[in-house]
Amino acid sequence: MTDKPLNIVIIGAGVMGACTAYYLSKNPSCTITLIEKTDIACGASGKSGGFLALDWNDHSQYLGSFSRTSFKLHQELAKELDGESQYGYRPLDTYSVVFDPKGKASKDSLDWTNPSRSIEQIGTKRTTAQLHPGFFTRKLLEEAKRTGRVEIKIGRGVSKLIYENDRDIGGVVLEDGTELRADRVVVAMGPWSGKLPLMNDTIPISGSHVHSIVLQPKDKIPGQALFTTIMHESKTFEPEDETVYICGASDKEPLPTSADQVVVDAKAIDALIHQAGHISYKLSSQNAKLIKRQACYLPISDETGAPLIGPHASYKNLYLATGHSFWGILNSPITGKMISEYLLDGQVSCVSQDVASFFIPS
Repeated sequence: MTDKPLNIVIIGAGVMGACTAYYLSKNPSCTITLIEKTDIACGASGKSGGFLALDWNDHSQYLGSFSRTSFKLHQELAKELDGESQYGYRPLDTYSVVFDPKGKASKDSLDWTNPSRSIEQIGTKRTTAQLHPGFFTRKLLEEAKRTGRVEIKIGRGVSKLIYENDRDIGGVVLEDGTELRADRVVVAMGPWSGKLPLMNDTIPISGSHVHSIVLQPKDKIPGQALFTTIMHESKTFEPEDETVYICGASDKEPLPTSADQVVVDAKAIDALIHQAGHISYKLSSQNAKLIKRQACYLPISDETGAPLIGPHASYKNLYLATGHSFWGILNSPITGKMISEYLLDGQVSCVSQDVASFFIPS
């Protein structure tokens, strides 16, 4: 007689849900149902720049160790899943560049950019990399489904949780009233995690609205990432394969009910297009085609500023994997691995107990 498989429901088909499903699917002792209201990687998991850094969180003892482990997992996944061809994984050099039309140009400007006031290399191919986050998320779920242990349901969100009593969670109720029983429930809803109704509580997660564009330049641009300052406005700039990704500062636009209701502000897009021309003449409107104009919400952890990863303090069988802000793509593999270990083993071994405790929802 065999033990009954552990029945797990994951809410959210972004990169956190995908990484969790991927690592869980390697274990035959569980079955996984992933619930998504809108689409796979429909939020920041499909619209971010996919920038990865080994040591940029070393200012924090716990975040630093956490991110370093996740960066190495990305390297392992890229080998295991052929990341270069499947989701554009590539090591790259990274620079901090200041552009000031009124300032004196530095002699060290990059060949393809406009003259800059200052430039500093802040990452190498050993310490920084990039991937296409949407392709990465989909590849993980494709591999997870291949095991036969993962089912993905798209088009109906979760309206509420099922309570066995005041503390025990027994599954979820979909928007059409369908009940899905589960032994464990994982909330990986990004900025919408804070919208999930709990009996006597809320998850302290909100969203930060950010715009981005993707350009197709006529001339080829090297695989580099630039963190730029233009006339005192900080921007993040990350080229993808044959395209250029540019994103800007956040604004106060309220979080809508779902990812397909996210508003794209024409003025914010125009500002990014204008600033692209400041970075390089190759990115001016005359020399580059606008392929995408988009916006998404980054999940912000309101109380601690750190991601919430692990069992909920007030409810049994409920786990959180959310609140990663702009480091979500970087830290998704270690988050998924941690949650899978919590669910299957009851404790984490992929990071130290001190690191794991730092992220426990309190």
